[in-house]
Amino acid sequence: MLQKIAFFLILYLFQEPVASGQSPMGLYFPESLPQTSRVNPAHMPDKSFYITLPSPSVVFQMNPSFNAAVQRDNNEWISPLHNNFDYPRLYQSAGNVININAEAGLSILGFGFKTGNQHFGVSLSVKNASQVSAPSDALRITEKGFPHNSFFDFSKIHIKQVVYKEVALTYARKWNENLSLGVSIKPLFGIAGAVSNIRTLSLHTSRVVWQGDVDATLNASGPVELEQSALEDIPDSYSIQGNLTERIPEYLTSWKNAGVGFDLGAKLETDGPWTFSASLIDLGWVRFKNELTQMSFKGSYSYDGIERDGFDEQQLDNHLDELVDTLNQVLDYNVSNQPFSAVLTPKLYAGAAYQLRHNLKAGFLSRTTFQKKRWNQEFNTSLNYRPRSWLELNAGYSFRINGSNGPGGTLVIGNSPLQFFIAADYLPPRYAMVTFDDYDPVPVLHKQRDLSFQFGINLKFDKFNPLPKKAKRRNPQGDHPGAVPCPKNLTPNTR
Repeated sequence: MLQKIAFFLILYLFQEPVASGQSPMGLYFPESLPQTSRVNPAHMPDKSFYITLPSPSVVFQMNPSFNAAVQRDNNEWISPLHNNFDYPRLYQSAGNVININAEAGLSILGFGFKTGNQHFGVSLSVKNASQVSAPSDALRITEKGFPHNSFFDFSKIHIKQVVYKEVALTYARKWNENLSLGVSIKPLFGIAGAVSNIRTLSLHTSRVVWQGDVDATLNASGPVELEQSALEDIPDSYSIQGNLTERIPEYLTSWKNAGVGFDLGAKLETDGPWTFSASLIDLGWVRFKNELTQMSFKGSYSYDGIERDGFDEQQLDNHLDELVDTLNQVLDYNVSNQPFSAVLTPKLYAGAAYQLRHNLKAGFLSRTTFQKKRWNQEFNTSLNYRPRSWLELNAGYSFRINGSNGPGGTLVIGNSPLQFFIAADYLPPRYAMVTFDDYDPVPVLHKQRDLSFQFGINLKFDKFNPLPKKAKRRNPQGDHPGAVPCPKNLTPNTR
């Protein structure tokens, strides 16, 4: 039973990112997109005024692939509970810690303008950042259960979920012929959040007794109500307060749970063909002060097993009830309403571009995503081609350490006044139809560890002068250099 529970917990971790933004790396280099200033505020638009319309984006990363957790054996998909399951393959794919990073965002509306050597921009977005980490000890449970004289350390379990609104105020300036600097100051407003802080969570097994230790806290903000048999007891279940569908407008228009974020960027154009740039984005936090729930657990417990003669289901149920009652007594459990902070997921970009021709350049990009005390490292190389003012194509290949590798890119059609774009990283080369038990087969990107995409529409305009320009007087002798103006009282010879 414990093995099954562990398996379904792991399966949940693999599926969680699908339910849950950062931008694809292919959006970093295109010159005609206003969205490049979202990944580096030092990048300036190529038009004087622009409006960005709603644009969704999704990114997820995980270090084990789906086909490492659910494997194919003789044309049959098997779980870790199957006798033929290859655990070394799963351990190699997962490493010491299962890390999952998922982000989804909707850029609702934005606008900006460029005047001289300066750029000003404003945008409104709703974002969701999710992080889940679990130690490889959880995988050992599904393989071997709880053997004697074993130690399990679950303190690396980490959960973070932050849903928030973002107002980005961007300013960039070209200080000289070579250097541009930019900054975005972003007021943040939390919609919902959950953050775990597990200081100790361990289990030591022996033939005589199991010893467990826990010291953990879970903070949450949202319409969740815990249900307890008694005030001091561990919650039996939870319920959602009110109708979430009806409360969506309230959450989207609320300006509570304030926080702040920052983006910093720089761009250096050399006198030669090289251009170097870097940015550090999503530095900040959200402070949750509304609809709070804090659960804390602290204590130790020694478990000496079950003494029974034969199997009696009622006896087992009674024993489990006694176990829960004992845990309520020995654990220092507390429910409170303490404010808490949730930090964002910072990202560090470092890029270099080499101008091959006037409309063709090669790009090299590094992106580091920080996740608590760990990070994900990605690299991208690409070619950016703009044969026409209304057509731009970025084609590249991305690689993440302990992750996926695959092609990606960005397609931009149109420039002024209407522009459409679509961008993606780690395009999946294939999928598989997976069947569990008697359910219908479902398509699964079984080899995928990474995926990101974004698309949107922009309105862009050149300089607009409300005063009509004076018409130039036409020279009948032509406008070629050296032409002599025709005197007013003479008629030019047009023969």
